Amino acid sequence: MRKKYQNLKIKQLDSKLKSKDLKGLQIPARGWIWEIRNTIGMGHRQLAKRLNISPPAVAGLEKSEAEGNITLNSLKKVAKAMKCNLVYALVPETSFEKIVADQSAIVAGAMFKRINHSMKLEEQDLNSKEGKKIMEDIMEEINREKRGKIWDYEV
Repeated sequence: MRKKYQNLKIKQLDSKLKSKDLKGLQIPARGWIWEIRNTIGMGHRQLAKRLNISPPAVAGLEKSEAEGNITLNSLKKVAKAMKCNLVYALVPETSFEKIVADQSAIVAGAMFKRINHSMKLEEQDLNSKEGKKIMEDIMEEINREKRGKIWDYEV
């Protein structure tokens, strides 16, 4: 993606996934299939007929969902059979903008540490004003040229 539009894309995706409802949404203990099926009063046999599978296979789907082993394709079919839509999203804990800024700061800190160590070895210690300026320069360089490389660094 062109760097020019990367910040705009981050803001747009943050806005799209900002809903507080999504962040607090908990998967029911027995899974969504069981929860919705029971809420709407649909039995195993009735759902099985809609899916063209056996009633024990419905129980198997519910079990695999509760264990976290169900496929998205299976969930999509079950959702359609129960007149639902499958909504699939990865929702950031904070915002994508903050995730990128935090990772950039980690990378900048690591780069600054190496620079500062080299300068100390050469007996050219940085004062806080110089250190702050170097950090600002590093952050600017990361945002301008190295945005895609920030994920190469371990956190």
